[in-house]
Amino acid sequence: MGKLSPHHRPRRLTLSAWVWVPGPESDARLVATIATANDPDHPFFSKSIFLVDSGPFESWKQVSRSLDLPKNIDSNSQLVIYLLNGDSSAPTYADDLLLTELW
Repeated sequence: MGKLSPHHRPRRLTLSAWVWVPGPESDARLVATIATANDPDHPFFSKSIFLVDSGPFESWKQVSRSLDLPKNIDSNSQLVIYLLNGDSSAPTYADDLLLTELW
């Protein structure tokens, strides 16, 4: 987080991306997590954008979600963003990820 915002602790971010989802049966989601630097496998913050909440399917669409960050983050906390496809065997794609700080 220190590299993302070196001069202050961010309070709120917006995560947006363009995604391609094969259909409503997909379990895909875009996930943002924050963990301590010494325990990155156990995040203390996790928020998802569920990609099948609305169509269109089999075409690109833009999704976004605001993230209210916890107060216990510090400059050593690690932010990880990933695409989780769940149990679906059909591919899901994400492109043009954008992380914006909200004031």
